[in-house]
Amino acid sequence: MPLAATDLSADLTAADLRPAILRATLDEVSASKSAGAGERNCCVICLDDVAEPCESQPCQHSNFDYLCLLTWLDQRKTCPLCKVTVTDVRHNFSPNRETWDTYKVPKAPAAQPTESVGGTRSYRTGAPFGRTSRQSGPRRRRNNLPCEPRLTSLAQRRHVYRHRLFSCHVGTTRRAPHCDLTPASFLRNPDLVSRSRMFLRRELQVFEFLSSASDAEEPSGARRSTEAGTDPRTQRRMANVEFLLEYIISILKTIDTQGAMGQAEALIAPFLGREDTQLLLHELRAFLRSPYITLQSWDRNVQYPPLSRSVSTRAGRDEREPPDNIYPSVWRQGDPL
Repeated sequence: MPLAATDLSADLTAADLRPAILRATLDEVSASKSAGAGERNCCVICLDDVAEPCESQPCQHSNFDYLCLLTWLDQRKTCPLCKVTVTDVRHNFSPNRETWDTYKVPKAPAAQPTESVGGTRSYRTGAPFGRTSRQSGPRRRRNNLPCEPRLTSLAQRRHVYRHRLFSCHVGTTRRAPHCDLTPASFLRNPDLVSRSRMFLRRELQVFEFLSSASDAEEPSGARRSTEAGTDPRTQRRMANVEFLLEYIISILKTIDTQGAMGQAEALIAPFLGREDTQLLLHELRAFLRSPYITLQSWDRNVQYPPLSRSVSTRAGRDEREPPDNIYPSVWRQGDPL
């Protein structure tokens, strides 16, 4: 178990905290393996194990991971199995399944009229990340990231880390008030932990020693599952990702990531490097404090400063890094954890 939120963890050094966090991480990894030793519960969306069970309403199908289903419903409002319109998603069940939390699925927005190049009206319900509708009059691109239509979300995240782009502040709204990200918040709020896992699982694939060569080309759950069953290197890589993910979750439950002593950065930096750790924690906090539940919604709406301004603000850093050194890390594939 991580240190209690009431402990004096803020006064301890990273070296003092590391043993307890490693024990909590190993306990969590062992518990996950024990839980998966029986019959496998497979998500029909990603074809991976279900991490958080859920049930769609009114059709009552439950063959999905909660976050996978939310990602699906962000694009279409129908059940992946029966095509019935989903109104609610039940999750976080009690052991006897008599109580649960309910997520209300937002209604699909009305199609927005846009101007085509020839001046005739066309309609769209969404656009790829980094693309903008061609409305009359000038309009600033939303997020200042590359807008090639075939660029995958993972490639866009690598662009962010390559150029050290820190996302702009996301303001609070009535729907999304300020989110407290203290260790106590993570201990009492399972949704916060689930969103953190979802974000970190993709974010860690930015680093080449934690992702396979096929990730950028075909991020298919079916392909990942097939590779995991046949390729020892892929199995080892996935195990490294899961360990590091649970390690960071244990840190979130123990240490304030914005603490003055910087213990969180000091604990993660040996794996990812100091600069990438700072950026990862910044992006994680920005996502958790945003009103966006799914990664797709975040990708469409997150904003970044212009590249030239981002470069100029990184005082004292040599910008002439070679292209093959865009994922710096002191921990490479094959190194012991």
